[in-house]
Amino acid sequence: RQCQLAGAKVINMSLGGGGRSSTEERLLGDIVRAGTLIVAAAGNSGPNAGFSYPASYANIISVAAVDSNNNVASFSQRNSQVDISGPGVRVYSTLPNNRYGTLSGTSMASPHVAGVVALLWSFRPNASASRIEQVLRDSALDLGA
Repeated sequence: RQCQLAGAKVINMSLGGGGRSSTEERLLGDIVRAGTLIVAAAGNSGPNAGFSYPASYANIISVAAVDSNNNVASFSQRNSQVDISGPGVRVYSTLPNNRYGTLSGTSMASPHVAGVVALLWSFRPNASASRIEQVLRDSALDLGA
C-alpha cells in the first residue's frame, strides 16, 4: 500500500509462493482497482506446478520467463494465470559484495515487464491502467505458450 500512497503507478513483485491469502488478495485487488498495475513473478516450479501467489490473483500481471531465443524457460511456471513473459534466463544483475553476474528466474523477468509498463506510462501519463495493460498485451509477441 505504501507504494500506491507514494504515487507509484506500477509495482513489481519479484516474489511468490504457493500460499493463497484472502487478505493479500483483497489488498492487492484494492490497489489495482485504484489504478496501480501490479506485475508479479509467475514462479519457478516448472510447467506442471500449480498457482503461485501473488502472481495468480485476478488482475495481477503474471510474468513467465523466456530465454534469449524466446523459448519459455524450463523452470518457468505456465498456467492459466500467466499473462506475459519477459527475459528471465541468464540475466545480468547485481550480486552481493559489489559483484555482477547472471541470474535466472521469473523474478528476473517481471522487472522487465514492469519497466515496459512504466515506459508506456511515461509516454501516456494520463492513460488508464486498463489502457496501459491493453497496449502491453497488444504489443507483446504471442509465443503460443
